[in-house]
Amino acid sequence: MLGRLFVLGVLLLPATASAHTGHGGALGFAAGFLHPLAGVDHALAALAVGFWATRFRCRIGAWVPLAFLAMLVGGFVIGLVGPYQSVFEWGVAGSAVLAGLAAAFDRRGRVAVGTALVAVFGLIHGHAHGVEMPDSAALVAYGLGLILATIMLVVVGGMIGLGLRVIRSPHVMLAERNERGR
Repeated sequence: MLGRLFVLGVLLLPATASAHTGHGGALGFAAGFLHPLAGVDHALAALAVGFWATRFRCRIGAWVPLAFLAMLVGGFVIGLVGPYQSVFEWGVAGSAVLAGLAAAFDRRGRVAVGTALVAVFGLIHGHAHGVEMPDSAALVAYGLGLILATIMLVVVGGMIGLGLRVIRSPHVMLAERNERGR
């Protein structure tokens, strides 16, 4: 229940869909690193992916954020060479909300469905990142900053998810660990 309240509270933030504030004069790595942090929708989606991954068994759940990150890179490349489509902005905001809802309400579900869903989210977010890359930014440095910040957000989301699991039911986690040890 505590996890659901946390995720729903974050989803109700007023600026959820206000994608990107300015990055000042940041170029290259700094611009790429700040991009997912400045866009509340990108930050919430990455946090929710990490949070949701903790709902699956440890080794299997790792596929969820890996799919998100892999498709984020693919979408980034597509966004660099492809035309801007305004539908992707709606997709970014919608995926942030859907990822948050999935994290809040889906206990374990099917890992294949979760992986496919976050892969689509990663593609959409990556496309937006590629389209919105400043013309003067260094491509490799910008991309590395973007990936590093997104990985950081996914890890923080996972840490929040694990922390809430420990708070909610430490005996369940101990039982799962003992079961894996057999």
